[in-house]
Amino acid sequence: MKNLAVLVLSVIFTLSANSLFAQVANSTLKSIAVVSLDSDGISLDNAAMGNLLRLELEKVQKYEVLDQYDVANLLKKRNINPNETFGKSQLVTVGNEIGADYMLSGSVQKFGAKIVYILRLIDVKGDKIIKTDVKEYIYDEQYIQLMTRNSLASLLGIEADSEIAAKLKYVDTPIVSDGQSLKLSGP
Repeated sequence: MKNLAVLVLSVIFTLSANSLFAQVANSTLKSIAVVSLDSDGISLDNAAMGNLLRLELEKVQKYEVLDQYDVANLLKKRNINPNETFGKSQLVTVGNEIGADYMLSGSVQKFGAKIVYILRLIDVKGDKIIKTDVKEYIYDEQYIQLMTRNSLASLLGIEADSEIAAKLKYVDTPIVSDGQSLKLSGP
């Protein structure tokens, strides 16, 4: 009976310690906020792309991601349209008001047969863009979440799944037509 009580107490202590360490680790993370992502030529709008980016950012667990509703509430109070808040100066202003260390923004645009994904990490206190990542992917919107994950991993210096990245990568291919041929044997 005594051994059982010791075992139960040690399990409770271990679980409590793990919970405390997790809370301390989360409190030392830098904060980051996403307002929205400029989307053009794809089916997801700016807010949906921002939510997708925020979701993938939460999975990384490298930053304390500020709550989307807190950010939206502040924007509403200040009469700031999140669908038009993409510039560095606007994002730095919003970041200062909500107490974010970093802001994450960018764009996702369809260009011909490809999707161009641009992400920018902005240091609010330093008032500067500290990192930009540009990726070109095949145009296939069913993989937009994988594109988001891959672009975010690249921006943050996290190892991404190289097989998925290779499958999504856009490769310029020459235009080939069955109606034309090239003879290299002379005139």
